[in-house]
Amino acid sequence: MSNHTGSYMLNNVLCELSNQTFFALLPLETRRSFAKRIMNIGTRCDCNEYEILEDVGRSVGLCEHCGTHVPVGEMLCNECADYFDDNDEAYDYDEDDED
Repeated sequence: MSNHTGSYMLNNVLCELSNQTFFALLPLETRRSFAKRIMNIGTRCDCNEYEILEDVGRSVGLCEHCGTHVPVGEMLCNECADYFDDNDEAYDYDEDDED
């Protein structure tokens, strides 16, 4: 069982820092390092990387699904993009939407 509440809380913190231009003031490697440290805190508490990085990964240069380095502005690394393409899955697939 995942700690979704914790994941979304950490995501909200990262999004707020991004919205307040905190990340724009930092060099890219510092942004990545900071976001990865937040992810490490979350994963120790059973949070999901993709929930933590959703909507903020592209501003810090991390894949929003697995956390690997990507160019700023990219949402997914090549491996994750290929996985979703090969499996005909939308990245933001929600099991609750199934009927």
